[in-house]
Amino acid sequence: MTAARGEAPAGDKRLSVGPVALLLVSMFFLGVVIWGLFNRPDIRIVIEEVGPLDDFAIGRLVARPEQNLYLIGMDDGRIRALDMRIQETDCIAEWVADDDRGRAVNPGAQPGVFRDPCSTALWSMEGNAIQGTLDPLRTPVVTVKPDTEGRAMRVYVEMINP
Repeated sequence: MTAARGEAPAGDKRLSVGPVALLLVSMFFLGVVIWGLFNRPDIRIVIEEVGPLDDFAIGRLVARPEQNLYLIGMDDGRIRALDMRIQETDCIAEWVADDDRGRAVNPGAQPGVFRDPCSTALWSMEGNAIQGTLDPLRTPVVTVKPDTEGRAMRVYVEMINP
């Protein structure tokens, strides 16, 4: 006797491709989920106190070399933190105070640029790209809040993977 059209002959023990493929795909994605549970990304957030609010005047650059940070008071009254770690080259940008290439873009036409020693990239004292890159310097979050006694205002910077 012959099998009807579309039916497997009697005694045929072949597996259908559909259920096997579903099982393999399910096992793969289950493995991905388990891998994600045990292989967490290394993301650390550290909040650093960088000083009293009075230290940060408009247009004045303040260095915090132990944290690879510079801070500057912006024209609108905010404080901007500049992370000196350059992700593309794994170098630390350095401040060159007497470089006139920054005059056209720095507040008050002050001289000076940040320079990546591993490339030709330059940034203004506010962290904006001038030459050699289109990317600005990274700017961590800055928060101003009262000290523990509630009197003096202190500046805090949120660093990611310091």
